[in-house]
Amino acid sequence: MNESKTEGLPYGWDDRRRKIIREKLISEGEATFDKKQYKIMRMIGTTIPSNRLQQVDHYESGSEMWAGLCEIYEKRQNATIRESTILRLSEELKSMKCSADADVQAHVSYMFRLKTELGSYGYEVNNINMKAMLLDSLPDQSEFNQLRGAIKPQNGSHDGMVQEMVDNARSADADRVAMVVEVTEVVDT
Repeated sequence: MNESKTEGLPYGWDDRRRKIIREKLISEGEATFDKKQYKIMRMIGTTIPSNRLQQVDHYESGSEMWAGLCEIYEKRQNATIRESTILRLSEELKSMKCSADADVQAHVSYMFRLKTELGSYGYEVNNINMKAMLLDSLPDQSEFNQLRGAIKPQNGSHDGMVQEMVDNARSADADRVAMVVEVTEVVDT
């Protein structure tokens, strides 16, 4: 009664059933794999500082995040690799240009990710340079040109304003120090 075909399957076996069972096993395996990957990602995300997390948060799986972290820390051990990486990343940051049809938010996020990565190598990009690189990288469209005009210094006119703000901050700090000295003298007497 239990006759079999030459292929090794029982006679009357519905191949369709085998496909359904196989698909179910595969989908359960994928779900288990995804669950483990999300757990790895969550564990990494809760144990590393936010600046490191920003460097690996774009990976799709926990295994990729872990490999990215290993690469980051291994690169920092070798001085030659560290210097060449700083040079490569800083050149990439300086030469970035967002095309007119690209996602500007993703472009800006990527630029800040590069800045953070450079900072993790000990190379700090100051805010003035970052602002200039960011504005220069935006597409040549009217809304971005208006933004550039509002933010970029025009013929040094903002330089005087910046110097004035620095001087005001210094005098305000001096006033605060004088006030603290007066208060401590009153309290002492």
